[in-house]
Amino acid sequence: MLPLQHQLLHPNRATHAHFACNGNRLVTASGTVSNSEGQVFQWGTANGQQICGPIADDSLLCVEALDESRFATGNMTGDVRVYEVGSDQPIHEFSFKQPVFGISNNPTREDFLIVSGKTVWRQSFDDQPAELLAKCKREPALCVSPDGQSIGIYFGVTLQVVDVDTGADVCDPAKHKLKVSCSCWVSSSSVVTGSDDGFVRLYDVADAEFRKEAIELTGWIKSLDVCHQSGQLLVTVETKGKPRRGLAQCFDASSLSPKSPEFAHDQLVTHGSLDASGGLIATASADKTVAVWNSETGEQLASLPHSGTVYQASLHSSGQLVTRSSDVVNLWDISSVVG
Repeated sequence: MLPLQHQLLHPNRATHAHFACNGNRLVTASGTVSNSEGQVFQWGTANGQQICGPIADDSLLCVEALDESRFATGNMTGDVRVYEVGSDQPIHEFSFKQPVFGISNNPTREDFLIVSGKTVWRQSFDDQPAELLAKCKREPALCVSPDGQSIGIYFGVTLQVVDVDTGADVCDPAKHKLKVSCSCWVSSSSVVTGSDDGFVRLYDVADAEFRKEAIELTGWIKSLDVCHQSGQLLVTVETKGKPRRGLAQCFDASSLSPKSPEFAHDQLVTHGSLDASGGLIATASADKTVAVWNSETGEQLASLPHSGTVYQASLHSSGQLVTRSSDVVNLWDISSVVG
């Protein structure tokens, strides 16, 4: 059992949790548009105390850490507000015509990306008007390349790669047979996609085509995470058939060959993450647990009980693990199993 550092209670269901300031701060959110009680909280990870008053936003939809010192919120009325960590007063405010469903940081640049309705925008921090990058047929999701020059935009069965500066398509759109559920970049020229068709595919941007190598799993791909240092790709999947179970497994990010045994839960795996070295894996599950695994041997190093379904398990290089379940965000000390 890993030491529980802090239990951070929220007035409603916790919806987001992001590390900031090299792991010294945690930004969380609770509430939904339906209950009109959205709030954003900022915590010190050393003492588990709030560092300033909560930020109220009755139409809150999303929160994203932009870098180590700034975070942004988006809401149903199209407002985007940027805050310095440690302050409850916005330093920038932007308005869009449609609800803001997503915000993505671009750590190599002084701008960030916004999903408003079915459109994607690039917004700088100098209060200049946002630049339209893409119009989509459906509400999209984003992933940003490591060099910050390209974004993967996925909606429906389609992955579209766009140049951040010009908004031009970098290559022809790629398509799965069923919905693309998740995507991430494994290098600045390769992006991987997971789909409800059970396939994980590697798309070579320069060649504008999927590579022949693919991961085929019997189920629905739920999430992807990549460790650039170790070259590992973590895939979580919900199996078909009865009873449905949750699995996670590591693959080589370049060849898509297996690099670990399967990590299994009795119920759906909702989220998975790798630590900075690729040596540890954390999986969150509907079975009310978070498991920490050795990524090479498959040994389960810890099983952390929760009171309900766990929706997030994120490892940080500071030796901390944040988990999110119902109205509680927990901080755990993983230093005893690191290395």
